Amino acid sequence: MALYSNPKMVEKMQYCHNFWSNKAIVQDLYNRMIYNSLCSTYMNIGETEQPHCFFKSDTDIALGLATDGFVPFRNCKQTCWPILIYNLNLPPDKHFLMENLICIGVVPDPKKPKDFNSFLYPFVSESLELAFGINDDAHEGA
Repeated sequence: MALYSNPKMVEKMQYCHNFWSNKAIVQDLYNRMIYNSLCSTYMNIGETEQPHCFFKSDTDIALGLATDGFVPFRNCKQTCWPILIYNLNLPPDKHFLMENLICIGVVPDPKKPKDFNSFLYPFVSESLELAFGINDDAHEGA
């Protein structure tokens, strides 16, 4: 909801809902067949069908997850694994700007994490809660 408290961000995030698709040219994920089929597919969480389709509301947010290990210092054998969330509602040239990335964790480890899923569990749990939908009263008053 914090993303919707900033009017400039709200305007930028309308990109996906205002996107005009040229079927002859791949411009963005929003003119791809899979995304378009999701827009008319009711969400299922576990065995329960939800009363809403993917990405139908102008307040729905599509998120991507990115992670990769890197060595923070020269001559160092330890790595860090940032876990970054990027907002796919923004225009493609804005997805990976530093001010738009959300770092949800950093996994320090001398090697690749053995159980990476354990680090993702809090994000996945919260994402499942959000998939059920939230009270949209704050957006209604905007």
